[in-house]
Amino acid sequence: MVRPHATGAAAVCRGLRPGPPGAAGAEQGLLELLANESQPAIARATAASMLQSWPGPEVAQSLFVALRADDPQIRLGALQAVSSYPSDHALATG
Repeated sequence: MVRPHATGAAAVCRGLRPGPPGAAGAEQGLLELLANESQPAIARATAASMLQSWPGPEVAQSLFVALRADDPQIRLGALQAVSSYPSDHALATG
């Protein structure tokens, strides 16, 4: 999990090492990394793309916000994640 006071490489590494889908805290760590604007765009984009393993309303909302990010890397990561969702899931959460 990325802690609000954690910065730099340590925070990125903790956020991007979530473990297998369903691992305790993995989804939350990636969501926190994606939302943390002080982290590098490439780390946030990677977190976004990794969130495809956790389809659900909170993840979908975060990814839809990331689709409007200024940085194209973040938008691409979010697009990769939402494009893996079944079409009926995307419509139900949008």
